[in-house]
Amino acid sequence: MGEILVDVTGRGQVLTAAFSPDGQWLALGEEGGRIALVRCTSRPRVFPIAAHTGHVTALAFDPDGQLLASAGQGEGTVKLWRAAALTAGTGETPEPVHTLAAPPSLFDLAFSPDGKRLAGITRDLVKLWGVQAGHEVLSLRGAAQRHWDPPFNPRVLFSPDGGRLVGTNWDESISLWAAADLTAEGEAARHQAARRQAADRRARFWHLQEAEQCLAHKHLPAARFHLKRLGDAELPGPLQLRRERLAAQLRQGPMQES
Repeated sequence: MGEILVDVTGRGQVLTAAFSPDGQWLALGEEGGRIALVRCTSRPRVFPIAAHTGHVTALAFDPDGQLLASAGQGEGTVKLWRAAALTAGTGETPEPVHTLAAPPSLFDLAFSPDGKRLAGITRDLVKLWGVQAGHEVLSLRGAAQRHWDPPFNPRVLFSPDGGRLVGTNWDESISLWAAADLTAEGEAARHQAARRQAADRRARFWHLQEAEQCLAHKHLPAARFHLKRLGDAELPGPLQLRRERLAAQLRQGPMQES
């Protein structure tokens, strides 16, 4: 039979937990936004921190045990804390090192083995942040989530060498990616530029679709607005034909505007 080494009385439900790398500290994520840091000794000491407004759903220590990452339900942020500041015993919540913009519902967090990157996962999305800069550097999608799909508790993990990243999906599959090396000079900036270009391409396609839908429902001012937002952007051949056909239809009249 196993022997109980530490017995700590909590407050409310504990939704997530994480050990520090040296095993001396246990972080507990509680409902109501509280993190409890427990010193794992024969006479444990608990340091409660009012860290979030929503339930704490994900926690992770960095490989050195110097930083603790936490996510609160519905907040849209991940906070990075200095572990030493959390255990100072002042009774006050210290300021986080970084507050990262994130999806509102994160269920797991993981640091890369070198501590330079932090990954977080939702039910259909993996986000990657640079720890030192405190900026998002990558967004990945696994199996697309649909409203009728069953709920599940996703997990994200780096391989021991940091070269791969894995996330679980609702359909009982996993997604495995080569973990991008964004530490080289200028690589993060180039990656961000590529992401912005991809977002611009998606936006142009969205405006074209919206213009066509507005025209189909005879909302001509809205159709013209979306067509104008396309501007002179270059489009692939089939999309260019759709834009020209749309522009021709808008020039025709009379049509009933609403």
